[in-house]
Amino acid sequence: MDGERRPTNLYRLVGGPLNLFREMARVNQYLEPAVPAEWIIKRIQFYSYELQSRLQSNQTERDRLALLNHFFFEEKKFICSPKGRHSDNPQSLLSLAKVFNKRTGSPSILALLYSYLAERVDVPLSLVNLKPTCLLKWNDGGRSRFIDMNRNGVTISSDELIELLHSRFQMTSVVSTSLLEDITFDTFITDYLVSLRATFDPALDLNQILFLQDTLIEYLPSQIQLLAERAQMHQSLGNTKLALNDLKRFFSFCEKDKAPQEIVALYEELLLMYERNRPNFDLI
Repeated sequence: MDGERRPTNLYRLVGGPLNLFREMARVNQYLEPAVPAEWIIKRIQFYSYELQSRLQSNQTERDRLALLNHFFFEEKKFICSPKGRHSDNPQSLLSLAKVFNKRTGSPSILALLYSYLAERVDVPLSLVNLKPTCLLKWNDGGRSRFIDMNRNGVTISSDELIELLHSRFQMTSVVSTSLLEDITFDTFITDYLVSLRATFDPALDLNQILFLQDTLIEYLPSQIQLLAERAQMHQSLGNTKLALNDLKRFFSFCEKDKAPQEIVALYEELLLMYERNRPNFDLI
């Protein structure tokens, strides 16, 4: 993988909404070369400058949150679309350029932008890992309240959230302790990459999917099934040597009798091909 694809240590160690956007913008620039990552970051920062210009002295945290909510949903008219891959164009809900142009995006993208803007007006929020939705947690005078992107920033209590998850998503096993778990930087970016990868057609967009797979492996090196998946992609693209290298790494951690049969068959086929063409194979 080349240096342009690889997330830097700064992003991984520091985290935070803006650095998440920086990494996501790098991914988006590869997939949409006409939209530079710098444009996306400048657009995000411009929103923060606009919002900060509306601040008044002596506003309470609750006042600043109300200001943000009005700015985000009423003035800028951002709309949350929870449909994801079931929408007419799910990729547009995850593309940063399209989200900022059309003001419509997935719950996770809008929650991340909302949390960044909240940070800029000194309202600490955190992203909560509750799939298939993404909410923001706010400490309201010592009590946790949750901001629902699907309902234009309505805030609800922990008890109301559990009831909402039961009714909207049929989550019957949610416990209150899980509501305290914040999304980490790596969890957010890998969930984003997986969601984005699912919007591409393997028959038409294999190079884009391969790029996303490369990036996922950078973040999840211990997930060895990703290597087997990438080997199949390399083989489909005619990258026989790279496919074999991925499978050699995969089977150094996984026994053959525990691997999917199609992966074992591909590995044995590539090994045989290597033995027959060893002088020209140039194995790394």
